[in-house]
Amino acid sequence: MLFFKQLRVLQMSECCFCFSLERRSIMLKKLMLVSFVLLLGVSVTARADELILDPSMEIGWDWGWTKGETPSGAANIECWANHTGNSGMAMRNWVDSGTGFAYQDVPVTGSTTYNYTLWSLRDAGDLTGDFYMNVEWYAGGSKIGEMGKTTIPVPSDDWVQQTLNPTSPAGSDTARVIFGSDTVNLTGKFDDVDFSGLLANPSFEDRWTMSGVAGYEGWAAHTGSRGIAVRTWAGSEGEAHYDNVSVTGGESYLYTLWGLSDDVITQGSYYMKVEWYDGENLLGESVKDISDGLTNADWTQFSFNVTAMAGSDSARVMFGGTGVNVVGKFDDASFVEVPEPATVFILGLGGLFLSRRKR
Repeated sequence: MLFFKQLRVLQMSECCFCFSLERRSIMLKKLMLVSFVLLLGVSVTARADELILDPSMEIGWDWGWTKGETPSGAANIECWANHTGNSGMAMRNWVDSGTGFAYQDVPVTGSTTYNYTLWSLRDAGDLTGDFYMNVEWYAGGSKIGEMGKTTIPVPSDDWVQQTLNPTSPAGSDTARVIFGSDTVNLTGKFDDVDFSGLLANPSFEDRWTMSGVAGYEGWAAHTGSRGIAVRTWAGSEGEAHYDNVSVTGGESYLYTLWGLSDDVITQGSYYMKVEWYDGENLLGESVKDISDGLTNADWTQFSFNVTAMAGSDSARVMFGGTGVNVVGKFDDASFVEVPEPATVFILGLGGLFLSRRKR
């Protein structure tokens, strides 16, 4: 509303008054500032499944994040602590003996599994003390439980994404999403926090449907206690899928999956697939072959950008192998909506500014 009030003032100034060029310039700057604030609002709320406000910590303490103080806390938003964007959260070892935390309260549903991830990096050296992630659960303002501090192995050579899959207790309505440090001697950096997921069980602990030779195995886990393996000693065809993921036709989604093979694939193929449905009617599918990237050297994260077919309201998220002779292991799937590019909004405003100045 403020944006349009500012625009109305500009229109009135041209029709009824004779403003100086200096005053018109000031008004345009105000309009650009208000527009920038609106742009920030779009960028931090665009993804429908994302519960965290300002996940990349670009706006500061006044937008979502709260500083845990012990007594003043080692946590602070810093421009040198960013994984993406311009800012990240630092747990500074020179403040309060390296002890502090940051948190954000988000709405949740009881008895639901969530995907909590954040990217992390620390300064080089021999670390003492711990970095951790935690989730506390609340109902009506009262704490009813917590996941407990989970120590995370923050590396010093490159950014690594940490992943937890906490399950909310029955009756909970709020989660306090926390990360922090306990008496660390080296500064840790954290960014791009996510607490979301259209897939209720991304780490394959249950709820996935298997066919052929695909099945749950403890030795197929990337994180958690088990993953899904395509067990080639029992055959060469296997598939897993997750049903009834809500989507909107025409919207863009990012499907990611971690995979590892037992050996070099010389026969058949592994793939990621999304089927699009309108009610019970199959409209079509999107498929990506991941055989070339699946190796036995280390776990690899595969990414598949897809657009929901027009008219679709749900998706079946799938992966599998056909005619394969090498065991494939899969875990930690994610399927999230991709926000519209903010640059489109910027260009639109730029056109407005140009048109105003030409008149």
